[in-house]
Amino acid sequence: MTNPNHDPNSSNDSKETLPPDLSFFLEAIALSFEDFLGEINQAIEEVADNLQRELGQEMELFWQDFVAPLLDLEIEWESRTDLTEHFTDDPDGWLNPKIEATRENHPACVGCVNYHGRLYNGTLLVCGMHPYGVEESHCLDWEKIPNSR
Repeated sequence: MTNPNHDPNSSNDSKETLPPDLSFFLEAIALSFEDFLGEINQAIEEVADNLQRELGQEMELFWQDFVAPLLDLEIEWESRTDLTEHFTDDPDGWLNPKIEATRENHPACVGCVNYHGRLYNGTLLVCGMHPYGVEESHCLDWEKIPNSR
């Protein structure tokens, strides 16, 4: 049975149309959401640009301060064997090098068993009794190193 109110020439083939108010409302929401996503995208791009710029500057400073100086170091292979021998004889030698007492450098300590002569953070510790050494030409606490000439 056919519908007597149905016009066969009509282009409304079972498609439903939205009420104009609802269509306008949905279109406004879609446009607002599109604008919102555009603003978020712009904010993300700004943050990424700032981060890239700041990290680039920090990485450049890190390179200049730490990496480049390490690359500039030249260690000769011959001295490596000297260092290895030095470490087996004196394990503290690398961090706290020994400064020998000489006629020019702490002459009162030459040949003394109490002489320590190590650098600690750039400061020489001469001995336990006289951490900075004695100013006189001889020391009252001087003791001969056993079995030395």
